[in-house]
Amino acid sequence: MSGFDGFRGPARLRGFIGLLIVVAFGALTAFAASPVSRWLLEQEVRDGSASWAAHIFDEIEDGATAADGGAPGSYADLAGALEAALRAGVVNRVSIRNRACGCVIAIDAAAVATGGADLAGRLRAFFPGDAMDHRGHDHSGADQSGATTSAGDATPEVRFTKGAFPGDPHDAADVTFLRRIGPDAYELRLFMDVTAMVARIRLMTWMGALIVTVSLSGAGLVVARVAARSSRAAHLSERQARYLAEHDTLTGLFNRFGFGARARVLLQKCAETGTRAYLFQVDADKFKDINDIYGHATGDRVIEAIARMLRGAFPEGALVARLGGDEFAILVTEAALNGAPTSFLSSLPTGTEIRSEDGKSLIEVSTSSGFAVFPDDAPNLGDLMKAADLALYAVKNAGRNGVGAYRRDMTRALERRHWELQGVRNAIEAGQLVPYYQPLICARTGRVEAVEALARWHHPTYGVLGPDRFRHALDDARVSTEITAAMLEQVARDLRVWRNIGHGFSAGLNVGEADLKDPDLTGRITDMLARSGLHPDALAIEVTETAVTAVNTAAAGSLLKRYRDAGGVVALDDFGTGNSSITLLKSIPYSAVKIDRSFIRDLTHNETDLAIVRSIVRLARDMGFKIVAEGIETPDQVRLLRKLRVDLLQGFLFSKPLPARQLSEYLEWSSPPRRKASPGRPSANAA
Repeated sequence: MSGFDGFRGPARLRGFIGLLIVVAFGALTAFAASPVSRWLLEQEVRDGSASWAAHIFDEIEDGATAADGGAPGSYADLAGALEAALRAGVVNRVSIRNRACGCVIAIDAAAVATGGADLAGRLRAFFPGDAMDHRGHDHSGADQSGATTSAGDATPEVRFTKGAFPGDPHDAADVTFLRRIGPDAYELRLFMDVTAMVARIRLMTWMGALIVTVSLSGAGLVVARVAARSSRAAHLSERQARYLAEHDTLTGLFNRFGFGARARVLLQKCAETGTRAYLFQVDADKFKDINDIYGHATGDRVIEAIARMLRGAFPEGALVARLGGDEFAILVTEAALNGAPTSFLSSLPTGTEIRSEDGKSLIEVSTSSGFAVFPDDAPNLGDLMKAADLALYAVKNAGRNGVGAYRRDMTRALERRHWELQGVRNAIEAGQLVPYYQPLICARTGRVEAVEALARWHHPTYGVLGPDRFRHALDDARVSTEITAAMLEQVARDLRVWRNIGHGFSAGLNVGEADLKDPDLTGRITDMLARSGLHPDALAIEVTETAVTAVNTAAAGSLLKRYRDAGGVVALDDFGTGNSSITLLKSIPYSAVKIDRSFIRDLTHNETDLAIVRSIVRLARDMGFKIVAEGIETPDQVRLLRKLRVDLLQGFLFSKPLPARQLSEYLEWSSPPRRKASPGRPSANAA
């Protein structure tokens, strides 16, 4: 029996009730047959004036003969005259008693044309003298017409009858009475046996009721069956809709909605029984790459394979769900793990494999999982999912393809990240994020040839904060672009001020990964400089190897080339710390290379560092790049770098990063302006 058969009982009950209603209607119809028969009989009597006329004709003739054998001719004439009168008369009243039917017809004899016959005279001949009925007229008991009259002297009338009719007031079967009620006004009363007529009408009525009942019963059965089927279809549609609302159509697992509803119930039971529960969040590693390389059809098959893997890995009773995309969640109680979660975790699979759509390639798919424990790590489902997600994020950051547990310091890190993101945004709005400038000194002259703009946060509570205090904001794509825009605007404004007093140096500004993904970066920078009356060579874009390799290298190269073609400067920052430095020197149109401080720190007493720096300088010189050494802190480093023919020196030995006002003071004694610089171009080359 299917899962929907349980709903047939109510449907059949409704059908049976419908059938009972139909049968009851039939019975009611049959019960009403007698009144209906009476009504039909009355209508037939009222509307059948021609039939009544013929009936009276026969009655008068037969009645007269039966009464006294009088001359038929005279009665025939009277019958013909009355027939004409009846056809013009009005049926006043019809009543039915038992098998008898009575009819009263008023006749105005003087007004009825009977083809020349004197109807009034003929009718008057049946009543001697001026005999009248009881309505104020005199009566006589004589019946000169030879027909019988009523007994006594009450109401003069002529009676024609065929035979006895038991129970009738006049003791007659088919009886006709002619009564005089005025000088030329007569009343014709007729009584007839309607037994056959009533039987016929009642038979017709009952047959009609039976037909109606059978028809409605059949219709009721059809309606009941249709209702039952409709009910089953409605229940089926309802269950299908509920299933689709709670399940993922690709894998058949619960979706986020279905998982959430059941997980809350399960956690409530765990809270009542004091049982732990484990919530896992699982992601496919590099799932986007699979979709991009093999197509979405293969991506769907990967999702199905992971779903099968998770179903097989977790015990019966575990809630397994696909939350969306390549995200899965599993909630399982400690009891379902047989009280051995450690053993289970060690055996939990972290990958599967499928064949590509064409069957030629074997695609290996790894997964990353993070889990949190109820109620140890969180008291409710929402917080538990956040904790498991943080654990998953940590696994991905650690290299993927593993399982990791939640730690409370992860929440603190999340709160820190939120504080940084929101704080930096507020700082940009309030003008608290400002550039600090560190001078780049010419190795030959000792003058300031350029500055590097570094972001600083003037926090109202914690003072001046460096980039290490808001690293999460710099790593966030949206916030980092907002930081770049805010810095660019202030640097252009400060450069304009310095140009106006004769300083022609340029400024370097670091742009991050998110900026390099913006195809309009070059346009934004050149537009901002133009509004300040500056040429593009007033600003050097500094990019790290990490940022370039994190995006499409060809796209980044094209973007930077457009800026260099516009007259700008492109510098490779922190050279030597990335993964493909030599390749980047070839593919990116740099103007300068900045040697990372990690090679400068031990330069004077570490032969390896010295050899590396010497090789970098020689390579950059051969490729036509300017060379900048970062992190200089001692005079010995300066002397050695000058021997190696490094162009620009940067470090705390010369100056720490300074706000614009303090840099202006520094410039007054270290590098006084030689002459007022051109508004467009600097007076000296810079990195």
